[in-house]
This record gives sequence, C-alpha cells and structure tokens, in this order.
Amino acid sequence: MKLTLLLFSFLACLSSLDAQLNATLRSNVDFGVNVNDIWGYVAPDGTEYALMGLDTGIAVISLAEPDAPVVIDVTSQPTSIWRDIKSYRGFAYATADQGSYGLTVIDLRELPEKISYQPYTYEVPGYPGTFSRAHNLYIDTLSGLLFTAGGDRNINDGGVLIFDLKENPAEPRLIAQGPPVYAHDVYVQDDIMYASEIYLGELGIYNISDLANITKLGSTQTPYRFTHNAWSNQDGTVVYTTDEVANASVAAFDLTDYNDIELLDEYRPLTSLNTRTIPHNVHFINDYLSISYYTDGLRVVDASDPTNLIEVANYDTYDGPDGGFNGDWGAYPFLPSGLTLVSDRQSGLFVVDVNYVRAARLRGTVNDGDADVPLNGARVEILTEQANLTNTDATGNYATGIAGEGSYQVVASAEGFYPDTVTVTLTRGEEVMQDFTLTNRQTTAFAFVVADGQTGAPVVDVRVDLLNPDGTYTALSDSAGAVRFAEIFDYDYTVVATAWGYQLEILEEVHPMQTALDTFFLDRGYEDSFVTDLGWTVSGNATRGKWERGVPTATYNIEGPGQPGEDSPWDFGDQGYFTDPAGGNSNSRDVDRGETQLRSPLFDLTDYGSGVMLTYDYWFSNLSGNLPPNDSLTVALSNGDSTLTLAVYRGAVTEWQRDTILLDGLLPFTGEMQLIVTTADENSSDNLVEAAFDNFRVLDSLMLSPTPSLPQNVTRVEVYPNPTSDVFQLAYDLETAITAEVEIFSVTGQRMFQQRITGRRGNLTFGEGWAPGLYLVRITSGGRLLQVGKAIKR
Repeated sequence: MKLTLLLFSFLACLSSLDAQLNATLRSNVDFGVNVNDIWGYVAPDGTEYALMGLDTGIAVISLAEPDAPVVIDVTSQPTSIWRDIKSYRGFAYATADQGSYGLTVIDLRELPEKISYQPYTYEVPGYPGTFSRAHNLYIDTLSGLLFTAGGDRNINDGGVLIFDLKENPAEPRLIAQGPPVYAHDVYVQDDIMYASEIYLGELGIYNISDLANITKLGSTQTPYRFTHNAWSNQDGTVVYTTDEVANASVAAFDLTDYNDIELLDEYRPLTSLNTRTIPHNVHFINDYLSISYYTDGLRVVDASDPTNLIEVANYDTYDGPDGGFNGDWGAYPFLPSGLTLVSDRQSGLFVVDVNYVRAARLRGTVNDGDADVPLNGARVEILTEQANLTNTDATGNYATGIAGEGSYQVVASAEGFYPDTVTVTLTRGEEVMQDFTLTNRQTTAFAFVVADGQTGAPVVDVRVDLLNPDGTYTALSDSAGAVRFAEIFDYDYTVVATAWGYQLEILEEVHPMQTALDTFFLDRGYEDSFVTDLGWTVSGNATRGKWERGVPTATYNIEGPGQPGEDSPWDFGDQGYFTDPAGGNSNSRDVDRGETQLRSPLFDLTDYGSGVMLTYDYWFSNLSGNLPPNDSLTVALSNGDSTLTLAVYRGAVTEWQRDTILLDGLLPFTGEMQLIVTTADENSSDNLVEAAFDNFRVLDSLMLSPTPSLPQNVTRVEVYPNPTSDVFQLAYDLETAITAEVEIFSVTGQRMFQQRITGRRGNLTFGEGWAPGLYLVRITSGGRLLQVGKAIKR
C-alpha cells in the first residue's frame, strides 16, 4: 500500500527555521508520531529509499521524486522510542531497545509495490533467556556480518552479538559474541571493530579477523566519558567519536598506534556553544563528517585535516530551544544522489541537498611582542558571517577556517593587549599561515563621583562595573561618593551603576583616557535587572530547584520547555533569578517537594507620590506529573504589617511575560515594603515546576524629574505635535554641540525608544504604532539628566 503524508514546502519550512549554510531542503514528511533513527536503501533499479524508525514501527519511503517522497508502508510493532536500521542486499534489519521483537528482517525485494517483515529472537549460548532487543546494529556489507549492540545486560552484559547474513539474508544466524562489555553502538571496517563502551566512557578497538578469538587492540577515553558512537576514516587511521551529553564535542583520534591513541581535535557548533546542545551520531564520508545534533540539526564538517575540523554546511530542522533530546536524531549521507536524510524526532523526515565544499583554513601563532613569548588563550577571528572564533593553546598556536573563500580581515586579540588586524586571502581546500604579534595595552587610573540625580548629594556603596569583553573591573563608591579604579587597561567600557533605591544607570562607550566623567548621576527608584547582587534572599523547604541568581540555560521535557534559555529580553545584562539556571532535563532539576521563596530587600515608598507602578518579567512552567498540573507562581507585597497577594500564575508559558501593577491604595506605603515571589511543588503531585523572575522596577512619574540646575547649553527641546494621534517630532537646538541620549518610556517603565543625538541641532521622529497613553521623554548626557517632558498619544 502507498501512503502519502503531508509534505511541507521549502518556503514554509524556511519561515520557521534559521538560515542554513550550504544546504537546501528538498522535502519534509511529518508522520504524526515521533521518529528516531534513519538509514537508506538503493533498489536494483536505482531508486533510493529512506528507512525511518518511528515510535510505532519502521517506515519505508520512496525517494523516486526527492521533492515529493511517498511512504510505501510502515511495519506495525510494539512502541519503542529507540530503533536502529541498516540495509544489506534486498533487506533491511531493525532493532528496538523496547519490546521483545529481537531482530526484525524487512524484505525490500518487491518494492515499490510492497514490503514484508519477520521478527527473530535468539537463544544465546551461555546465557538464560533469549535475545529480544538491542539499542543499535551495524552491518559490514563486505563481510556480510551484522553486529548488534546495547542489548539485555543479562546477555553478554549487553555487549556485541554477531550474525551471519551471507548464508541466508532472510534468516540471520547468530554465530559469535563480542567481549562481554556493554557497547552502546558498534562500527566495523576491515576486520576492526569499534565498540562505543558508553558506561566505561571509552572506545574499545578489537581485531575480529578470527571470530573465535576476538582480541583487543587498544582503547581511549572520549572527552566527555559517555561514548555514544564512532566512525573511522577510509583507511582506519583516524576515528571520530561522539559523547551523548550536553556541550560535548565530536572528537578526532589518531589510530596509527593503538598503544598511544592521540586526540587530534574537537568540533562543536560555534553558534550554540555552552547551550547544552548534545551530539548524537557521526558518520564519515569522503573526508567529511555528517553529524546529527539533537537541537542543532545536521552539521557537516570538513575532516580532510583531522587536526583542524571546520564546519562547512548545516541544516537545522528544529526551531525550539537548545539543549535536550528533541530535534535531529540521525543523518544518513550515503545515497548515490548525494542527498542526506535527516530524522527529526518531532517533525519526521527531512531530505536535504548538501553542497559539500572544502574549508578554507588558517593556522599560525600569536605572540606577546614585549615579552617575546607565545600567548595562551588569545582569540583569533576571521571577520565574516560564519562563526569561527578560536583560541590559542598553551604554545600560542591556533587553527581555524571557514566555508567561504576570498579576502577577509582577521583579528587577533587578548586581554591586556592591543588587537592586531591583518587582511588574508583564503581559498577553499588550502591553508594559509598567519602569525600575530600583540603589544601590551596602556593602563590608567579612572575616578569619578556618583551623586543623587535630584539632590546632587553623593551616594555611598554604589557598585560600579566597567564592562568590556576583554576586561571587567568593579568598585564601590566611598563615603564621599567617589569611585576609584587605580589601574585599568585602555579599553572602551560600558559603565554600569547599581544601588538599591536607585534606577540602573548605564553609560556606553566610556574611554578612561579620553572621557571626562566628573559626576555620574543616579535617578531615584527601585530597579534590579540582577546584573549585580543587591541583596535578594532565598528561603523555603523545597528539596531542589531553589531560586538562584545566574545566567540561565534552557531546560526541556517531552511536554515542552521548562526554563527559558535566556533572561528577560527587555532588560540589561543576561542574569535573573531562576529555579533551575543550570539547564538540562526538567525532571532532574525542577522545584520538588516544597516551596522556594524569593524576597526583595526592603524598600521605602513613604515619599512616593501617586501612580506608583510595579513592573516585572516572569516565566512559569507547570507540566504534568502524577496528577494534573496544580502548582503556581505567586507574587505578593508586604508593608511590614500586612501581606497582599498581587498575582497568581498557573499553567505553562513558552516565552517571557511582563506584568504591571498599580500599587496605589493596595497597602499603606511604609519604609518596610518587600516583594515576595513564591513557587512550590505539592508533595503529592510531583509535577514539573520551573519559574523565572527578572527586570524588577518600582517607579512613579515623579522619579523622572530633571536635575535642579540644567546645563546652560540646552537652549530648546520641543516635542510636537503634542498631543497627537500620529507620530511625534522632537526638535533640539543647542548653543554648543554635545552628545546626548534621548529615551522615551511608557508609564509602566518600559523603554519604547532610544537614540543618541550629536551636534547642535536636529530632529527625531517617534511614536508610530504606539498605543494611546502618556509617555515620558528623558534626555541625558554623560550620566546627567538634562531635561524631561511628557508626550500624550491619543
């Protein structure tokens, strides 16, 4: 029977996925159920087929028209989320790691009309019970031998079993056993067996030329000690491995000496570093690696130089967050047509046309020109759209490259040194040598005063951070409001000032050797984007998943996302409070068996006027456990005498939310106000509970008032027409040229518009598409508030 499933067009898929590199989607088949592994088959008439593992069986798909695949049939088998498939002559062979179907033989000889299939189980000499499941299999088509791996631990400890296919491909015969060591996967070439011994964290290499006397040649630990699969190059001198853990690499090992196996290089997708992305399987084809990354899709790497692995193509099939076991399970690159078959767990089969290009490589050293020694940890980057940043090793050496070719600027940099930029011409398939010599940066002292923007009085204990990717410095203001940095490097910095009772203040592009900054004024108010620790406290009896301040990594679960992969998109910095900032599977780190409570420092609202607004951003995810989701995220306000619940959130959200609450009249304002954010997991439910909190602000309209004495160089600033139902114009006419910043805020404190102005006079337009309401206009220069005004949108 022939089943035609829904095909998503090329343009429809591209609309929801990121841009791809040297890869084109030909078609996509969604089966309506989750899928797992993928393999291919070529019929005697040359027709290519995809063999797709579904949770419910094996699908056989004709690729006679790659842009319109046709599902021929699907085997009906017990549910398993783990299947593996390989093909040999006119048959396909499949295993599952759930159920008891053993080894399923699928007869493909009557394609495209039909298929038939038969499962086989086996008695294994020396062990009770029968062989009825395995995690993976491999077929050495030259020898006609089939190898299973990852079976029942009670049979050969889940190690390799070997079957003969030559005698009768329709009925495989068990003929030998590998070493009694659990192997998650197995690959064989030229009588050498590569066993991914996942629980030992190593790759075992065996000589199987004599199946009655299999001998171990050597082994090596893989970088992340959870060896998932391996594949060698054509002559067996290099093997490539994956570790199925977050942030792991694909590693290349030199096998010229089995007694001294050397790590040559490690590859990771640079676009998703440290986002808990997991590599799954690697295959070798014509000096390329075809790699399936769960949430990162297909990655193709030029391995013609195994000491410098360079990504040259990619196609991401999954548009969800990084981290976890969603997305791309497998990739099959061996079809004669050159097409790659990709299996996405949620979205099915992707037929991808890869443009295989050789990398243009760059190699060299970076040296300290003053000390005449190599620099460890220096950064080298080719300035192009493809991510390629790399670091030097302890000997000052670096190796990098890109998929493109042409003339590029290359920058070498290191903390405490001036960067060196050169222009190089890169050619695909070739390597260019380029050395760099860096000189030490100058250092300087830097000091200024932090003052109250309304009174001009010094502010004590303000934390001031000077931020630059190559160097960060921190100081506290003293009793006179003075902030002193005795010796800092000559960089452009972002100056960030935080203090409880004041709004976050940020000043961009401050160069200590060029900028005259005498006084940095702070506006009153309460604001915390958690770039620093301003004294929030955590309590509660939850056994895990307690509130933590940090940079988040996404968590995931089969039902949906748990934690976001980033802090609020509407504040400065990348930190917030999270019940699980470490990321990973929600099952292992969510809030459990109790509550966790986050409390702000006390804040004083006794001198606040009317229109006092509380705003904050949050994320809450509550997924099912033993009972339907019944947990919540609660935000409450205390004035020291009474506590009032402001908001209760239930269910699950998949993106950051903002809430704004008018505090007037809810509780009497005191000097002991406190915000309390609580989430909990009821003991009986064991639901998945994740929460996040960020971008806290308490302000009123009087907070945005100008400094009492305005600079004399402000002659005229006018907003017109005002009120208006259209757009606003802001005109400025100054006596002298200055650099200032214009910001427009909604009454909830959301910044709606920001633009730098320079020179003596000019005109800005803002407000298109804004909702009716009151907006506050603020102009600052050098940390000093110059002027504020109001704009009313009808």
